[in-house]
Amino acid sequence: VNGSASDQTANPGDPLRISIDYANSGNETIKNLSFSLAFSGDGTVPTLDWDKADLGGGTKTDGVITWTSASRPEFSAFSPSMRGTIDLTIPVVGNLATPGLSSVITLLLSASLSEVGSISGARIIEASPLLVSINSDFRSSAHARYFTDGGDPVGTGPLPPKVGETTTYRVYWRVANSFHPLETVRMTTNLPPKVAWTESTHADVGTITFDQTTRVVTWLIPAFPTALPGAEATFDVAITPEEKDVGSFYKLTNAIAVEATDAFTKDQVSNGIDILTTELPEDEGAAGKGVVTK
Repeated sequence: VNGSASDQTANPGDPLRISIDYANSGNETIKNLSFSLAFSGDGTVPTLDWDKADLGGGTKTDGVITWTSASRPEFSAFSPSMRGTIDLTIPVVGNLATPGLSSVITLLLSASLSEVGSISGARIIEASPLLVSINSDFRSSAHARYFTDGGDPVGTGPLPPKVGETTTYRVYWRVANSFHPLETVRMTTNLPPKVAWTESTHADVGTITFDQTTRVVTWLIPAFPTALPGAEATFDVAITPEEKDVGSFYKLTNAIAVEATDAFTKDQVSNGIDILTTELPEDEGAAGKGVVTK
C-alpha cells in the first residue's frame, strides 16, 4: 500500500494505492487462479470511499474484491515464469464525523487455485495482513480582522492603513478535531520585523506566547480531547506603514505551521497556512480597505 508492504498510517481523504504483485516461480502450470482482497476494520462503518475507488478490474462484494479468469484470462492456466501486477486505488473517506468509523483498516490478500501441474485439489494461500491506521481529522485555519461579523471594531487606527499612523488588527487562529484525541497541538508563526506585538491575547484552551528574540508566536495546547470539537485563540498586532508600503497590502504574519500528535496512531499530523495580510478577505466591514495609503 502506497509503496510499502509494512503497516502504516493514512490521513483522511488520502488515496490508498494498492499493488498486488504475483508470479509463478515453480515449474508447473497453475489452473483456475484467483485473488481476493478483504478489507475489515475495528469499527462498524467502513473508512473507505468505495464510490471513488478504482478496483483494477476486480469485482467487489461487501468488503471483498475478487479477481478471476473472467477479467484476467491468464488466470485459467498460469504458466511457469509468468508474473503480473494488479493496481487499484481506494481513498480514505475525507469526513470522519460519522459515528462508528474504523480507526484501523486491515487488508488480507489470499490466492486460490484448483490445480498445480497434475495435482488437483483446492488450495488457498494467504499473505500477511497489512494494517492501515487512520490519523485524526485535525484541521486549522487563520485569518485577521478589523471588525467582527457584527460590525464591532476589534482593531484600532486608520482603515485603510496610512503612512506614519498605527493600525492594529486581530489575528484569529482556530483548530478543530473529532476522530482521535491529540497531544501537543502547536500553532506557530513568525512576525515580520515591522509588525509589533501588542500583548493582547486570548485562548479558549492552552497558552499563547511571544518570543521577543525570535519573534515567534506560539499557541500550545498540551492535550486536545475529542470532547472538545474546536478551539480559538486570538492576538493583536500593530503596523505603522512607511512611504515604500503605499499601494500594497501590508504583511501581518509569515506562514503559519500547525502540528500535533495523534494519541491513537502516534503519528504527527500537520497543516500549513499561508501568510496573513491587511487584505482581510473574511472581514466584510474592511473590504477594499487593505491597501496602504498616504
